[in-house]
Amino acid sequence: MKKKKIKLWKKILIVISIILLIFIIINVRKIFIISSLNKKIAKYEECQNCYYLMNQTTLNKKDNKIIEMYKKDNVVKYITRFGKIITTEFVYPNERKTYVQIPGRKEMSLQETEQDQRVIPNFLEGLDKISLETITDYIRIKIITEKLDGKDCYVIYNSDAKVYFDKDSGLVIKVELFFDDETYTITYEYNFNEVTDKDMEEPDASDYNVISSGNLISIY
Repeated sequence: MKKKKIKLWKKILIVISIILLIFIIINVRKIFIISSLNKKIAKYEECQNCYYLMNQTTLNKKDNKIIEMYKKDNVVKYITRFGKIITTEFVYPNERKTYVQIPGRKEMSLQETEQDQRVIPNFLEGLDKISLETITDYIRIKIITEKLDGKDCYVIYNSDAKVYFDKDSGLVIKVELFFDDETYTITYEYNFNEVTDKDMEEPDASDYNVISSGNLISIY
């Protein structure tokens, strides 16, 4: 009887060891992929001449938002179109100028504070550092490979979101966000070293009513 019990415990331990080994292999693969993508993204984070087009839409095509980002020589320009509202922002190292247009109104504000000029979307920031929080994240997420518009992608997802990363560049090219009754889809297109001085021109501030940033029309 004792020998049978010992054999049973050995089998249980072997099964547990195999499950643990599989768990470790799966999560080491996740860590390796995420670390590799973060290194690739880092090459673009300090770009001085870059552009992206972000198109955000919902499943039923309501509340569409389009954002264009230009960066050249430590100046960042965002153009956001949301319904009838157009917002143009200029981000300098120590200030942000915001111009908002809606039918019949033009408003402008200035905020003088240090500004973060990193512009390339990074949905993996901090995930390549092992901590109690990131271990929980690694357990929750899954990683598969898929093709999207002819590009080989890593797809990282959980019950809340699905993010497509171009394997070659590491850049995110599509995000799907899941809510109870709606799905938001965000797509990104990138260009590098093609932004001109004309792209970075500011609107004529004399056409705008200057107000405090706290009273500015918000679309976010």
